[in-house]
Amino acid sequence: MNRSPLGFTLGELIVAETVLVALALIVPALFVSSLNRSRVAEAERTVHSIRQAIVRFHDDTGVWPSWGSAVSADRGEADIQVLHGHGAVPVFSTDAGWTGSVRDTFTNQLHLDRPGYQANVGALWRGPYLPAEVGPDPWRNQYLANVGVATRDDDSAVWVLSAGPNGIVETPYRQATDEESLGGDDIRVRVR
Repeated sequence: MNRSPLGFTLGELIVAETVLVALALIVPALFVSSLNRSRVAEAERTVHSIRQAIVRFHDDTGVWPSWGSAVSADRGEADIQVLHGHGAVPVFSTDAGWTGSVRDTFTNQLHLDRPGYQANVGALWRGPYLPAEVGPDPWRNQYLANVGVATRDDDSAVWVLSAGPNGIVETPYRQATDEESLGGDDIRVRVR
């Protein structure tokens, strides 16, 4: 039995090295998994918070936050199809239908009242509905809401979402409220 100067046999050193290599492989994987779970949880909290702001806005005013510039309280069409937060514009899957939409920020619509809802729906507007600007999701992309479908198409679901870890929006812009197709790894909550 040959012992090293530190008193270990070659077999003991090989076993110890194997354990260290295994730990070196497992610990980072556990850390990444934990980090991804915390990012998903953060995105879920934020989409629910934005959803609550949109619902409160609609409950108060009777309209959806989608005016480009408010002219009258009975305005029937939407100027804005997509609301978004700050961050990079996510990639859109080719069949999702989000591209080419007229966009505005959550901040303008739900915090600052830039379209002038308060002047046009009067005391019904009780904002701001969001306490601050909506920053990027945990993967540095914008949060999105397809509010344009709410005023033009009563049969489409309104979503607030994050493109999720892959950074690709896979939830269709128009989706019937009775249909719930999966949106890849999008983190989303239905407003209506």
